[in-house]
Amino acid sequence: MQPYAHSALITASGELDEHGGQVLGEVLDGIPLGVRDLLVDLRAVRSMNAEGLLALLEVHRQAEILGLRMLVTGR
Repeated sequence: MQPYAHSALITASGELDEHGGQVLGEVLDGIPLGVRDLLVDLRAVRSMNAEGLLALLEVHRQAEILGLRMLVTGR
């Protein structure tokens, strides 16, 4: 995770499955105070299965609870 003023960038790579989604969720624990926007970069993700998509949706739900706006970018 890379913090930028009021934003944080998470870059995912490899496969986004249940395990990868758990790792994304753990990153939320390290979001600094004052961050309002969470950008998740999926350009380096080679594949994502249904569990990965569900995990990404769960990260979005958790981000909303924390008051973060989550933006996802990819190919």
